[in-house]
Amino acid sequence: MLALARAEDLTSFASADLLRPDDVLVGFFLDLGMFPQNAYRAWSITVLQVSGFTEVWDAWHDRPPPGADPAGWIGVPTTPSAEELPNLRRLAAESDPESPDVLFESVLTMLIAGVESMK
Repeated sequence: MLALARAEDLTSFASADLLRPDDVLVGFFLDLGMFPQNAYRAWSITVLQVSGFTEVWDAWHDRPPPGADPAGWIGVPTTPSAEELPNLRRLAAESDPESPDVLFESVLTMLIAGVESMK
């Protein structure tokens, strides 16, 4: 989604062929008994969470910058300017890195809890 946000012409993404998975996901939420407004919200949040995770976290592990250790990435840069990021540095010092699969499971857990609260 971040890459899409940088694009100027999104016309090609509005075709029926590319929107079929979205239609199925909205149908899933409607089949759960959600009102259309909540199905819309659940669909939007799901797309944002999954695409954001893919763009920010999973992409790092799939295509790390040269010399980077994808196994150690927890979102904190290792440049000298990182000293200006005390909260992120604390996370790096006090948290264990998690694989994208483990981290994505926590994303799904929070997403499901949020969706369940809208039913």
